[in-house]
This record gives sequence, C-alpha cells and structure tokens, in this order.
Amino acid sequence: MPDRFFATQTFAHKLMTSTGNAFQDLFYRLMECTEPNFAPIRTQGSLGDRKCDGYIRSKGIFFQVFAPIDLSGASTQKEAISKLYEDFTKLYEHTCNGHWEEIKEFYYIVGDRGKGFYPDLEDALQQLKTDYPTISF
Repeated sequence: MPDRFFATQTFAHKLMTSTGNAFQDLFYRLMECTEPNFAPIRTQGSLGDRKCDGYIRSKGIFFQVFAPIDLSGASTQKEAISKLYEDFTKLYEHTCNGHWEEIKEFYYIVGDRGKGFYPDLEDALQQLKTDYPTISF
C-alpha cells in the first residue's frame, strides 16, 4: 500500500508541475500505459508533427497537447484558442490529404495544473462541434 500511495503522489506532483514538452512526455507515458494502440507523434524537421501529438490507431482518435508555462495572461487564452483552431484545421486538412485516417474524435489536452481554463476555450470547442458535426470533441 505505501508504494501505491507514493506512486500516486509522485504522479500527481508531476502532473501539476509539468509544462511544455515535459507535460507532453507525461501524457505520452500515460497513454502508452492505458491504450495499446496509442501512437505518440514526434516533430520531424520541416514536417513538424502534422498537428497531431498522438492518436489511437484504427479508432480515429487524435490528441493535441497544450501546456503553457504561464496560465494567467490574456495572451495565453488567445494562444490556446488560436492553437486549437489552427492545429485542428490543419490536422483535418492532413487527414483529407491521406496522411492520417479519418478523425472520429479529437481531444485538446490542456495542462492547466488543476486550475481550470477560460470559458472562451469551451466556446471555441463548441464552435468546432458545430463546424464539424461528424467529429466528437
């Protein structure tokens, strides 16, 4: 029992303190442990990651991760919304061009360190649901 408690506390600490690439790496490890068909996508030179941080093969489930260092500024909110729209629409274009399978679900993972995020981000997600009704967000 003490080992499980220690592991839980260690994970919670990493989850609440990780930002940027460290948060994305933590997300990768968690997904690889829970979903055997999860494929992490790393950046490849000028191709980048084609706006996909990872996906579950043959299920059409895609993930994009955003974990800013500073959550407090209005610019962070704008950046989060801009990144959501830009990354999703470019990923969608890539799927239409045959680089990925069809998108059935899209998850925008925000490393908010347990603080929550602004309601405008939820509005942006609702707009994507309206614009792409066959995709679950």
